[in-house]
Amino acid sequence: MKIQNLAVIFVIIILPISIVLSTYTGKLINVVKAQADYDKLLMNSTYDAIRAYQMNTLNDNYDQVSNAKVRDINASINSFFNSLAAGMSWGGYTKRELIDYVPAMLYTLYDGYYVYSAYDNIVKINGSNLEFNEQSKLNNKQYGLKPFCYYSCTYSDDSTYNIVINYTLDNYITVTGRYKDDNGNWQDIAASGYYIKYDRIKFGNDKGNIPSSIPNLNDKKVFKNEGADNEIMITPEKLGEYIKTVDTRKSDSGNTTYQLSYTQDKPKYYQYIMYKNSKYYLDVYSYQEYQEAVLEGRATEWTNNAKRDISDSWTGIPIFHLDKGRRVYINRDMFDTIKQFIGAYDEGRIYSGEDFLDVNNYNYYYNAVKFSRDVADVLSKINLGTNSNGIIANQEAEKEADVENLIQNTVIKTRSYHQRYASGSGDKGVESHIKTTYDTSYVFKTSEDNDPELESSSFNQHRMDVIISSIENSLMNAISNYSNYSKSTYEYMMPMLHEDEWDRICNNLTVVSFMQGLTMQNYKYYSGYAVVANTKTKDFASKDSIYVQDNNAENIYYPNSSTEYHNPRCTEFNKSNSGNIIGYKTIDYMRQDVYLPGKNASDDGTTYYYYLQPGQAAYECNVGQNNNIYTTDELLTGKVSESRNKEREELGSTKLDNPNSEVRKAYISALAREKGAKYNRYDYLNLK
Repeated sequence: MKIQNLAVIFVIIILPISIVLSTYTGKLINVVKAQADYDKLLMNSTYDAIRAYQMNTLNDNYDQVSNAKVRDINASINSFFNSLAAGMSWGGYTKRELIDYVPAMLYTLYDGYYVYSAYDNIVKINGSNLEFNEQSKLNNKQYGLKPFCYYSCTYSDDSTYNIVINYTLDNYITVTGRYKDDNGNWQDIAASGYYIKYDRIKFGNDKGNIPSSIPNLNDKKVFKNEGADNEIMITPEKLGEYIKTVDTRKSDSGNTTYQLSYTQDKPKYYQYIMYKNSKYYLDVYSYQEYQEAVLEGRATEWTNNAKRDISDSWTGIPIFHLDKGRRVYINRDMFDTIKQFIGAYDEGRIYSGEDFLDVNNYNYYYNAVKFSRDVADVLSKINLGTNSNGIIANQEAEKEADVENLIQNTVIKTRSYHQRYASGSGDKGVESHIKTTYDTSYVFKTSEDNDPELESSSFNQHRMDVIISSIENSLMNAISNYSNYSKSTYEYMMPMLHEDEWDRICNNLTVVSFMQGLTMQNYKYYSGYAVVANTKTKDFASKDSIYVQDNNAENIYYPNSSTEYHNPRCTEFNKSNSGNIIGYKTIDYMRQDVYLPGKNASDDGTTYYYYLQPGQAAYECNVGQNNNIYTTDELLTGKVSESRNKEREELGSTKLDNPNSEVRKAYISALAREKGAKYNRYDYLNLK
């Protein structure tokens, strides 16, 4: 063939094809780049939402109130869209336009979740009836939080029991419903508490059965794994941290003034106890000063002195809590309320600090054993093999009335299903989460292998199945129905979440955001989501939220040499430590701040920064994270399974010894303390 002919073929055939392929490849590259840019933007915006939520809840004394939660979540959502709009400003998108590309957002809380999405059903309450404004559907699309949904499941075999269980992010459950007793009579049940394997927990010096009442300090001992070679003894704890606070008082002219407490240059050490998620500090410094004034006959002068270095809220009881950095001393009624969470009832010994000890770890096991023992017979009747894993209770009514708390207490039985569209495939029948195949259909019967406190237990796996089913149902409805509200021709579908993401959602407070429908050239549309866990929260203590350190604080001011804090799973710390260890939550190692207002309008005031626990993160386990070998189950049980060590040996790794008993004690005690001090909305329910 002549060269001229080859040239003609190249120009007429090959060159156009090359140009088309080059153009197509360039567009594909642009699509991939746009996908990566959108993924990064969505993830960063979700992190901003989490950060905003953390800032509001960590500094809010009313974060347990329902309307305060809604307020904080709405503020977090606003931060999300502001961040998204800032990142998309190059494309000309405004915050209002971007809302149309976010079909849903999920906020998981301790005992339930909110879904943020579009709705058009405006409901009015007329007596006991709900009136829906059908006309509003024509032109009134709105965005907001749908009613709060609990992590609920209904269990019924129609002849023996009909029970609803509300789950949480740990082993706290609420049980309501009816069941038949041994005589065949129907009985009602309504109870809440932490569900544990109670027959290996013993109390007191004689390790007897659960006491009829909570005993005095010397008998507040809990033996976990009683009778086993890995038994540990949990006792009251002396807790303390360094704080920098502000006092308010009236000046001679009657104006309110602010001052640093004791005008200290450095944070000062205070003992504290926990009560319902709050810390109550012992002010031994003011108490000693007050006692000296009493002995010298200056008590009235000391109390009434307007220039004394103490808050106007001083009541004579040297115990205070913080309100945005300001000391507020408690009154006698509050002292009578919290003294059961203090080691002794002798006020003199308490005020001296000798018996100002936190006993929430004891109270956790005392109440958990009592609750678990009382409900065990009822829950042991539940057989998942006869009722198809229960019926997930979805508290969104058919018309999804967006009136908070109006229908949230009504359990509506809906079909439990996982089938829905996979992201981008268009094929039905894809399941993102496969339910656990349990070793037993009686998941509430506790045994050596089924301890509800363990992640590997059938109880915990079923808890996660219930949470996932409920969330999936709500998100599928919200996202698939979004097409009815959107003007876009894009079909909104629930994407497929991976198992590790579901695991994160079921064990942490999380925010999950979805963004779909944005064009990415080449007739492609973006569909993505971001899952971000909130690990800095005082709402509850997860198993991964505890650090341990040597308990050698107690200096009035910051110690000269900083203490290292470790992940309790750290093998190096487990090998090297011998005792006197204490555990604190992750947030106790965060930087704190306190604001001192200015003295006049031209003074902006001063913000002081400090650390509650002035330790440094141990490199090997908190920075490098190379030696976080033990699992939380191994810390709780005190044993490394033979099968796990066999796997390690096959991989050429060193065989693990059992965790250090003192590290385990500090970890378990801290976890129990945080649970025992937690406020739960259904604590008032009991069987007796």
